[in-house]
Amino acid sequence: MILCVSVGPIESDMSVGRYAFVSRTGTAQGQAEKIAKNLESQLAELNAKLDQSARELADLNAFKSRSQADNAELARQLEEAEGTVAQLTRLKQTANKQLDEAKAALEEESRLRAKLTAENRNLQVYRSSVIGPILWLGHSGPLCHALSFLSLLSLSSLLWTSMRRRRATVAACDSSDTW
Repeated sequence: MILCVSVGPIESDMSVGRYAFVSRTGTAQGQAEKIAKNLESQLAELNAKLDQSARELADLNAFKSRSQADNAELARQLEEAEGTVAQLTRLKQTANKQLDEAKAALEEESRLRAKLTAENRNLQVYRSSVIGPILWLGHSGPLCHALSFLSLLSLSSLLWTSMRRRRATVAACDSSDTW
């Protein structure tokens, strides 16, 4: 409550004006303080959000650095694996080539063995059919000895030829081994 003492019309207008001014100033100051508090709380919230965003950004940058390091390590491991695969492929090709050469040598040796076995059988038959009857008849003269010697000479020549071929085949296989 305000008491107004009436002094005069001018003074009364002045006191009402002062009251209105003080009243408006107090209200304006209260509103300004309220706005300042709101702005301060908004500023504090924004600073907290800024700090949180900075922490998240730092975490993301650290994650990015770790991911790049992991990627570089995986790329190195991939290159090593590709090098190992290439080396194993070359070794496999070399082993396959040696296997094919060994198979060819084995086939050649089997063919030669079959041929020698057939020739040996033929010589046995020849010896039995030519020399056998002579020995069976009891001839032990120079003709019988000459025929025995010739059959032995043919057989030994055949065996020596077979052994030379076998040694040549083995030497060819040994010279192609490149480990």
